[in-house]
Amino acid sequence: ACFVEALEKKRAADAERLTPHQREVLDSLPATGDVHLRAPAGAGKTHWGLHRAHAEIERGANVLFCARNEALALFACRWIYRRCPAGLERLFVLVDPFAEGPRRALREGDALRLVSDATASFSLVVVDEAHHVYANDARRKAVESCVSPSSKRVLLSDASQGA
Repeated sequence: ACFVEALEKKRAADAERLTPHQREVLDSLPATGDVHLRAPAGAGKTHWGLHRAHAEIERGANVLFCARNEALALFACRWIYRRCPAGLERLFVLVDPFAEGPRRALREGDALRLVSDATASFSLVVVDEAHHVYANDARRKAVESCVSPSSKRVLLSDASQGA
């Protein structure tokens, strides 16, 4: 049992850090402009996007994380909260139905609840599974309505899917 627990702790700790290759990609990308990262399933695109979002939040900027489902959006909120509790105030999510607009996660004890909040402008817009989001006109329009001329987009797509 001790070996299994130690292994699980190591795997959890490893999952928190970027691999050297992911760090190299993150560091090589321009600080301005849009980025479209295409990689195979399981390559760590979401993880990489969350690191990029965290860096932007640490600079005091608002970030919009777009995901097709609430579970992934809440995962992103918890991920940011574990690293920077105050950062949860700067993270917004856009999930189905996208037409309802951006939402913010509120803590209620140990739980998170998403509530509508369309008041912010965003320095960074991260679109997970962009190959699915941008293939749907309504979702694409909802995302693009949140992008300002000063916003940067990070699109994360599965290389095996159309983008």
